[in-house]
Amino acid sequence: MNCNTPLMNSWHSFSPNGRWLVFSSKGRSPYTQMFLTHIDESGEDSPPVLIENATAANRAVNIPEFVNLPPDGLQGIETPVADYARHADLAIEAMKNRRYSDAVEEWNKALDLDATDAQAHNNFGVALMETGKTAQAIEHYRKALEIHPKFSEACNNLGEALASKGADKEAIVHFDKAVQLDPGFTVARQNLAMVLARTGQTDKAIEHMKKVIEQQPDAPENHRNLGHALATKGAFKEARAHLEEAVRLSGRRDPLALFLLGRVSADQGRRQEGVRYDQEALSVATQRNRADLVQAISAHLRELLATQ
Repeated sequence: MNCNTPLMNSWHSFSPNGRWLVFSSKGRSPYTQMFLTHIDESGEDSPPVLIENATAANRAVNIPEFVNLPPDGLQGIETPVADYARHADLAIEAMKNRRYSDAVEEWNKALDLDATDAQAHNNFGVALMETGKTAQAIEHYRKALEIHPKFSEACNNLGEALASKGADKEAIVHFDKAVQLDPGFTVARQNLAMVLARTGQTDKAIEHMKKVIEQQPDAPENHRNLGHALATKGAFKEARAHLEEAVRLSGRRDPLALFLLGRVSADQGRRQEGVRYDQEALSVATQRNRADLVQAISAHLRELLATQ
């Protein structure tokens, strides 16, 4: 036919009188678009005409159809699936650009159209967390897990939200479930280890921290966290090895790793070395405007200098 375009012409439909042909084609886009051609009395078809604005730019027209109605027979068309997709796309785009308030508004609209999408509830929870609405975020993470109980990302996100409110015991349950569902989920295992350490379950925390290092051996914060946990157990030699690795991997730009190494050095009786690490940690913390660390490092440094 004359109306053929160079690429992917399919899903055609004839009008009721047989004089019009509508079809989908990828002739001008990676997504199928809708084209229309007229067929005269001799069976000759006209060149195809693109029907503009038939769908969003990133959506395909799959099976166009004619509807045999009088001109005033169609009062409106409801497209809840398309509307849901549009709001979800806008929400995702807003989150990519860190416009979380806009994302909250769009996720609200999307979920009003379809409240059965676990991923949408999870994403809505993330946007709510970013806007400080932790309690609402927890509700949506729970809803995501109600719809999809084996949703490891939602388990981790719920754990983070609960931990931020001090509900460490329940947070541990959800972090642990996320790790069981996906043993390679490093972020969830890191979160689990940190809350275990914070609640005094140091041995369990160390076990998970070592697995994290197996998964991400070149991340300085992983060695720093394990070194800190080992130091609290009095395992100074092993702690020192991991803290030195954290300092090396960070290019000596992690003031907390330097400070912890200074404390371990002092605990090992190497006070002069502890002073040097503290001084270096203090310099880096000051450069990075880490006022919280500056105070702690200064206090430890004064203590070491006073006992020399």
